[in-house]
Amino acid sequence: MGVIGDTDRKGKQVLFGGRTLSPDLSLPKLLQRWDSAPMPEVTLTPTRLSRASPEDKVTALRTGEAAVEQARTALATGTESADAIAHATSDLLTSLARATEGAHPGAGAAAAEVYDRAARTPGVVQPNQWGQAAQGLRMASWQIGIMGMMSGKGKDQNAATVALLLALGSLVAEIAASHQDAHRVHQAAAATKTSTLLRNHPTVLAPPPTDLAAMRRLLQQQAQQAPPARRASTTPPPTQRPPTVQPPRRGPRR
Repeated sequence: MGVIGDTDRKGKQVLFGGRTLSPDLSLPKLLQRWDSAPMPEVTLTPTRLSRASPEDKVTALRTGEAAVEQARTALATGTESADAIAHATSDLLTSLARATEGAHPGAGAAAAEVYDRAARTPGVVQPNQWGQAAQGLRMASWQIGIMGMMSGKGKDQNAATVALLLALGSLVAEIAASHQDAHRVHQAAAATKTSTLLRNHPTVLAPPPTDLAAMRRLLQQQAQQAPPARRASTTPPPTQRPPTVQPPRRGPRR
């Protein structure tokens, strides 16, 4: 495996064995991770330009938001392993960044990289048990990965992306608190910084896109309802004549 853009002098991709990069990237650990949750059942509607329709992509984003909210509730109530949720959150952050930024890493990829330390449990390569919430996060990350590129165009897709980013920001804040309670200072700091990055993501701070078609219809309706403008007259105004002064009438001579 290798990092996008990491090439040698000849332009060839630089590849590494997974285990040399991180213990949880060895083949046995990857197989364990892939077997930690069932593959989501997704029916795609291909279009001319994409493997999935805009509606499919919005559904995947909203599924991710629901999984994040479920994980946040499980973490706050202590009903599931915080380590498993923290680890699975890393996959969702990476999938979302890859889907929205592609081969040009941006703010999402930066947040995922900062979070990497928060996903790790000291002394443990990766959790061995995955609760329902952690499985939901992993399934959501796979579903987003299946969608291909997400341009963020359109009100629905933009709103769903913003909602997922904000939900992830709240979940990562809960993960930071969990690490803090466990006296994991470095993991807590990484999660806190990631939460800030997500809440200040350019997609979150940017104004929502304008629906040009709706704006065009509105302007047409306003033009139809407005009274017709009066045309300026080209006829010059009539010249006012000065009043005629009548001489005083004289009486008959005597």
